[in-house]
Amino acid sequence: DGGDYPHLDSKDIINIPYENGSIDLIYLSHVLEYFDRVEVIDILKNWYTKLKPNGVLIMTFPFMSASRKRLVRNLPSVSEDDMANFYQYALDSHEVISDIKQLGFSLIATNKRNGIKGFIEVHKSEWMEKLYFKRTPSLIDKIIKRLLGNFLSWIGFGHSIELFFRKQ
Repeated sequence: DGGDYPHLDSKDIINIPYENGSIDLIYLSHVLEYFDRVEVIDILKNWYTKLKPNGVLIMTFPFMSASRKRLVRNLPSVSEDDMANFYQYALDSHEVISDIKQLGFSLIATNKRNGIKGFIEVHKSEWMEKLYFKRTPSLIDKIIKRLLGNFLSWIGFGHSIELFFRKQ
């Protein structure tokens, strides 16, 4: 409605200051990857109560794409000492979808994104890095980046995934 909305700090993500059933749309862009699976479920349970019936939840996060799964398959387990340097999780999109459906949401759509970045994470490619990080891309660069990024996401190199849900 264009009104004033309170600024939310990171601690507010779980206990948001809105009344139950008062929100039409929630968009979480690159937020959930900083929480473990149990915390994500707790966060989404609370947000579910804040949504109106038929409200929409959209979220984007780095996910365990096929290329990332192959990359980490043989890595050693992370120790408690390593967790001091923790940055973010790459969530399993199938687990997230399953968890969210169990909360009472229905999946509307998925969109794997940013295939060039996902490719660069697992394969060194100077020309793709130049294309991806180019400060002032031409129209042709933008078209190639979009087409190549979509193709690479489709074949398993997506960096992030966008999920669309509706509250039942």
